Amino acid sequence: MKAYEDLVKVGDGVPEKLGADGEPLASAAHRALDLAVKYAYEAVKADGHWCGNSSDAPPMQRAWKYVITQGGVEKVRIFTRIYLATFGLFPWDSVPELPAELILMPAWAPINIYKLSSWARSTIVPLLIVSHHRPIFPLPNGQSMHNDYLDELWSSPSQKAVPYCKPLRELLWIDLVAFAFAFIDMVLSYLGGLRGFFLRKHALRQCYAWILEH
Repeated sequence: MKAYEDLVKVGDGVPEKLGADGEPLASAAHRALDLAVKYAYEAVKADGHWCGNSSDAPPMQRAWKYVITQGGVEKVRIFTRIYLATFGLFPWDSVPELPAELILMPAWAPINIYKLSSWARSTIVPLLIVSHHRPIFPLPNGQSMHNDYLDELWSSPSQKAVPYCKPLRELLWIDLVAFAFAFIDMVLSYLGGLRGFFLRKHALRQCYAWILEH
């Protein structure tokens, strides 16, 4: 099983190996954490209910140790937050808003999907639909918006409402771009992600059409 093979590789030195092609080690470390949580530990644990891979198996324990030493699930990046949220493993309210209206932004706009790379566009557009619906799918222990299936990977499982970025007052002085995006996300969250916006149905149809065309 591919996920189990990936899990076996998790351990010391993973960020260095991922960054061997020139990727900054900080970025590589974040990617290693995402891989350990999403593609290795969670997938193997879920499949283990049928194929017998125990959470006590050495590779699982190595993955658990790696995730915890990196700060736990609360340190994963946005795509992994979305993935976990679809199983109730991360609060949707702690996932940055991705309004479907982004698909309607023209190419000349400062923010539009064509400012992104090809792989990013092919990832973001489907996520605009997912972000609108905020689905929660079942795991072997059932279906819940507060699923405790991966609580062992959290540093503090009782406090899952983890902000994605630093407070606005801090970002204002250290990163104006991050401040701008955080401010926009705060406004979007206050407005319910624009889910009741009059253009939402049209935007969703455009997302479906874009996916089918590409």
